Amino acid sequence: MTFEQKTFDVTARPSGGPAPARRLRHLTDALVALSGLALAVAPLRVDAQRTQPAQQMTIDSVMADGTVKAVAIPRSNPFNLFAAEDLAAGSLRMSGGFRTGVTNQGGPVSENQGNNFTGMSIINNGGNYAFFEMGLVAGAPPSEFRKIRAVHPGINAMAGSLGYTSEYWQVLVPPQIKKIGSADGQFGKAFSGATSIFNSSCRDDPRFLAQGFSLMAMKDCPETWGSQGFAAKLVVPDSVWVNTFNANKANFRWDDWRLARTRLDASNYLGTQSVYGFMSDYYREQKLRYGSVVPGGSGAPTDPGYPLGLESRVDSWQFAAPATRNTQFYQIQLVNKSADVYGTGIDYDSLYYGLGPGFLFNGQVVSVYYDFSSN
Repeated sequence: MTFEQKTFDVTARPSGGPAPARRLRHLTDALVALSGLALAVAPLRVDAQRTQPAQQMTIDSVMADGTVKAVAIPRSNPFNLFAAEDLAAGSLRMSGGFRTGVTNQGGPVSENQGNNFTGMSIINNGGNYAFFEMGLVAGAPPSEFRKIRAVHPGINAMAGSLGYTSEYWQVLVPPQIKKIGSADGQFGKAFSGATSIFNSSCRDDPRFLAQGFSLMAMKDCPETWGSQGFAAKLVVPDSVWVNTFNANKANFRWDDWRLARTRLDASNYLGTQSVYGFMSDYYREQKLRYGSVVPGGSGAPTDPGYPLGLESRVDSWQFAAPATRNTQFYQIQLVNKSADVYGTGIDYDSLYYGLGPGFLFNGQVVSVYYDFSSN
């Protein structure tokens, strides 16, 4: 696997207004995963070979007072993991020897054999199974806590070590931590709500998706597009880069997110197949778990720390060309939306954000190492 790591800071966007040109920062973090990418499976009928996941017997349900209660899941449903309406998955329908896709929660590889709304998210190698997980990680020290406390004293009620917060995704081994989930308000807008179905249509991918689960907007499947249309990444022509460079040579950066879509060919999407979605650390279920720590909340928090108000746009794409057909590209654009949580924007200068690769192997089937030449 190859990672590109970038240093960044995050400045708040005022609620309801345009991003200040002064210091707004977005994080773009590109992940290129070659053969062996998690959420990929070999071109086999793995149904008979894979170990069946443990059944999810309960789901967290938020009570009227803000507390969370484990409620039994009826066994009559077609799949045994339920989620908020904004949760969805998308297939890249790789044309090579591996199969992969993404979900709009957790990070690049947020699903594994225990989260079975993705169908076969493991790789089989001679009877040995490799379990993968690669979630996002965010954190902040007391200096940021004090900035929030100045506008919302209720943050003093936080659980855990006062002043510190950490947000991450962990479902591979207990305890399950899901602090980075599907951003609110995507259903019907970013994606239509059409579900996967095994009928040989664009909504069909039995090698990656379980049947009956909401689909993210996918380039080759207009049925999945929401009311906002399809807004995946567009190709940036060389001429646009040249013109951008010539307009401001001293401050030029390869920040494609700064380019207005009106400058690009609206029909020239990046990748043979592409999908996109949104994640946040303040989606409604998670905010309720913080209780009175967040404005509008009540009761004691059931999760430690506090939300930072981070929203991540996730784009993933692949090219069907022979040299790249087993490669998935994954990009994150991080936006500070702390005003949505605390009523006013918080300018963070000590915010940590990145990937937390986690691997659990059954048997000595692979070697994992760091590639210094490509970071």
